[in-house]
Amino acid sequence: MNIENVHLIQAVAQAVKTLREEHNFSQSELAHKSGLTTDYISKLERGKKQNPTLATLFKLAYVFEMTATELMSRIENPNS
Repeated sequence: MNIENVHLIQAVAQAVKTLREEHNFSQSELAHKSGLTTDYISKLERGKKQNPTLATLFKLAYVFEMTATELMSRIENPNS
């Protein structure tokens, strides 16, 4: 795995965790609301799930009440 992939995986992990915490969701609540499993959310937040699908990102964006574009922006610019 090259360095760009590692940074992307970490950026996705951090964005999902930060957004979950901002919405005061537990991992279990986020999993339930998004139709994903708690194990999947946990792995995603720890960077163990390396390639979330586009459908997964759309599901998460919907739960976080944002567009997929806004979610991608958070991933690209975590301090925004």
